[in-house]
Amino acid sequence: RQFQAVIDWLDELGCRDELAEAFFLEMGVQRGSIHLSEITENPEAREIFGTGREAIRLIASKLPAHEFFRQGQEKGMAVGAILSPEEVLADPHFIDRGFPVQVHHDDLGRSFTYPGLPFQCRAAPGGITRAPRLGEHQHQLGTAPG
Repeated sequence: RQFQAVIDWLDELGCRDELAEAFFLEMGVQRGSIHLSEITENPEAREIFGTGREAIRLIASKLPAHEFFRQGQEKGMAVGAILSPEEVLADPHFIDRGFPVQVHHDDLGRSFTYPGLPFQCRAAPGGITRAPRLGEHQHQLGTAPG
């Protein structure tokens, strides 16, 4: 099913002809699936799998990262997008999940946007704070600064 989805996606983008070995994707459709353990032992399985990876690379090169991610997810594929830190902090999905947090710095009199916790967990709450100042927590360690 995944190989057919890749073929269909290439066709939607009009770029199947750019993949010289696209016929391996057709072979993948005929086989039904490939188990990862086959890749080391079976040259045909290795070529089919490799062509599938190349097809995904080609598709990713044709689309903006977020669009690649969205379309891939709609097609039932486990794909992701690599975003810059600035893109992550501005992404509506991450904003909705509360990932970017404002951290106030008293000494500077202003707040900065920090990346928040990677996931939320009620059983183990946490938060993001500014870095400690030099010697700020020495009393908790039972030692004097310096």
